[in-house]
Amino acid sequence: MEKQRFNSHITLVSPKNGEEIELTNGEVLKFINGYKKGLSVEHAFIADNYAPDKLRLEWESCADEEKWTVLLSYSEDLSNAFTFETDEKFLEVDCHFIKNKVFWKVLGKQVESQTFNFNLKRLPENIFIEGVVNVRDIGGYSGEGGKRIKRGIIYRGAYVDGITENGKKFANEVLKISTDLDLRNEGEGSADSESSPIGEGVKHILKCGCMYTGNEWSGVEHVGKEGIDIPEGARKLVEELLVFADKTNFPLYTHCVLGRDRTGTLICVLLALCGVSERDIMLDYELSFFSKSGCHEKTEASKIIGYFEKVIDYIKTFEGETLQEKVVSFLKQSGMSDAQMSEIKNNILE
Repeated sequence: MEKQRFNSHITLVSPKNGEEIELTNGEVLKFINGYKKGLSVEHAFIADNYAPDKLRLEWESCADEEKWTVLLSYSEDLSNAFTFETDEKFLEVDCHFIKNKVFWKVLGKQVESQTFNFNLKRLPENIFIEGVVNVRDIGGYSGEGGKRIKRGIIYRGAYVDGITENGKKFANEVLKISTDLDLRNEGEGSADSESSPIGEGVKHILKCGCMYTGNEWSGVEHVGKEGIDIPEGARKLVEELLVFADKTNFPLYTHCVLGRDRTGTLICVLLALCGVSERDIMLDYELSFFSKSGCHEKTEASKIIGYFEKVIDYIKTFEGETLQEKVVSFLKQSGMSDAQMSEIKNNILE
């Protein structure tokens, strides 16, 4: 197909205008497309492997320019654009965009291109925050009534004590994180701090999260009050979920230590409440095994996945036809009102 030429003297070549592009790396994409429960057991994960591919932009021009300026923005008028410079007629960048549609334009000193747009096809939204691991956006999953979990409002991952200055800048200026929902116990790292390591303007909410059900854990009896099948654990879970009922808490980053167990338990119930399928809930959980923290100390994936499956099995013991109806029954028994559940869904479904 012949490329369209403009009087601008710069022709945008790739991505084409309106094109949908896939940036999920091949290993993760293969995992997602072929996902079945327990697939993590078949993989040898030893490090953070789920970073997306770089975004590559290409253009042509007969103009004699030493430098090109590339603008990328969520808005067609290119307001609040991310700006990059290059001496080549292409640009490769790490893709940190939290919205699907992105507009772009190339400028020289004397010439400029037309504005094109492209759409990102990524699920899940893998995020790189320097100094933090196992980070992803849970947005994009299909939920109640065909609605989807909003992108760019809920991030899950490991603890943030090691976040770098670049990581803080990205978390604050790009992700615009407002709340640090910390599921650790008192005494774990910076959990006791009044402020969040992400930044002074970020609310630090410590909720000492519950984890799985009352199963054996690491060779010792799991502390019963931490399981969702124990009244005290269920009460803690409701307190965690109520943070999502306050729209002023978004965008929100939630974590424990590894971003897998306490965080996974919370996200499981949150997604189930919003009508996300069991398959996608399991997929989102197992993606932690693509991270260094998810494979902490040579974790036996099959054993850990078994703990998570028992959370879903426990929820299924409650009244209702669907997983969503059953989790509603569970949360009602645990003290959450219909109004509170509606607030949560209104805040995170679109």
